[in-house]
Amino acid sequence: MTISNLDDFHELKLNEDEDSILILAPHCDDEALSCGGIIQDALDKDIAVQVVFLTNGDGFRWGAVRNFLRPFLSHKSFKKFGELRQQESIKALQTLGLPQENIYFLGYPDRGISFLWGEYWHDEKVYLSRYTQTVNNPYTLAYKQEQPYTGRNIIEDLVEILIKHQPTKIFVSSTFDEHSDHWAAYNFLYYALAKIELDKKLLKKPEIYQYLTHRGKWPLPKGEDMKPPKALIDNIAEWSNFQLTDDQKNNKEEAIRKYKSQLKVTKRYLLSFVKDNEIFIKDNPKKFNTESEISSIKLPSYNASYRYQEPVNDSKKRRRFPGGDIIEGELSLNENKLVLNLEMKEEFTHKYSFKFHLHLLTKEDNNDKRHTLDFTVTTKKDSNETSIQTIPFQTNRLNFDKMAVKKKEKQLKVAINIPKLFASKYIFFNAESYFKGRSVDRTAWKIIKIN
Repeated sequence: MTISNLDDFHELKLNEDEDSILILAPHCDDEALSCGGIIQDALDKDIAVQVVFLTNGDGFRWGAVRNFLRPFLSHKSFKKFGELRQQESIKALQTLGLPQENIYFLGYPDRGISFLWGEYWHDEKVYLSRYTQTVNNPYTLAYKQEQPYTGRNIIEDLVEILIKHQPTKIFVSSTFDEHSDHWAAYNFLYYALAKIELDKKLLKKPEIYQYLTHRGKWPLPKGEDMKPPKALIDNIAEWSNFQLTDDQKNNKEEAIRKYKSQLKVTKRYLLSFVKDNEIFIKDNPKKFNTESEISSIKLPSYNASYRYQEPVNDSKKRRRFPGGDIIEGELSLNENKLVLNLEMKEEFTHKYSFKFHLHLLTKEDNNDKRHTLDFTVTTKKDSNETSIQTIPFQTNRLNFDKMAVKKKEKQLKVAINIPKLFASKYIFFNAESYFKGRSVDRTAWKIIKIN
């Protein structure tokens, strides 16, 4: 597939007899930017549409400063800004034809969703918003008022909404997105779906479509056709295309213009999403968690491996530090042993370090539990010797018997003996690279189902 030919894309069509749509948006405006045409087409066909906002976008400091014309803002001002963005979303979606009763505002902390995915998962440790200075949802217009800021509560909310509406197509921010709220939203969706599947409460396994919002300067400049970033084609992702009519395109622009607070700061960027089409990365074309070349896969046995490619050479820092540019990853299972293998563009030195994130979802005594293992690997100067430092978590740390690391030229391999591997149902995995402590690259999260 080449980015110059949209005819090579899978054509995304909505089925008026079967479909039900859910759009999961990290912030107020993501739904209109990426799915404004989809929303209109669904409503024109009398297909049910629900829009779920994870946050109210109250942490966009420059937007708040420009709106209130004050360089320093109180936590009350950020909350007021979040309320403003809620009202803009209601107006934007009404422009597209969606009534307010089909909108969910969950009210979790802007720029904090990745922290809730990580160390603020359990109820024992709640997250404090840097902007509203609250540890729970302070908004009146909310799905659950005063809901504490933890990852488990996001899962609870999403599970309830997914079971209630039983969507057949879900549109969610991409795992390849550079904004941490966006890739974390993707993880939360898949975790909620995995939990529902374990409890057998999903009537039909939905099709998942990723939409991209933040990837360098993409999708600038403004033009007629929306095309993927060059780094995310060929073997990286499978793209789908949805063509807008002239009326849908005009209505989409009108909806985006309802976000006046954002236009004051990022007008050119926002309007660059007004094109003749919308594009999506198609996850698992036929089933949720079956064999696939992209994010969520199924390993058919305990002696299996999965190899995937990563975007390469697609930013200044990765071109400057090629020893941290992760070009390929592989996960292998052999009974209780999990092997993680990374390959970089060039051989890396002791100045590079690598951080691994591993979450296992298990089914134990009718309770779904997440076990976590985070660790950092460093190499020694003038040597292939490595050292490992595990990062502690307060609750449900993943127990392992043994861990071994091997460095060979451009490759880094980690083997872990995990007693709970047999009991695990899903693995969530991601790796990051650093040069002298500065971030260089981050792999897309991989969600793996184990038989």
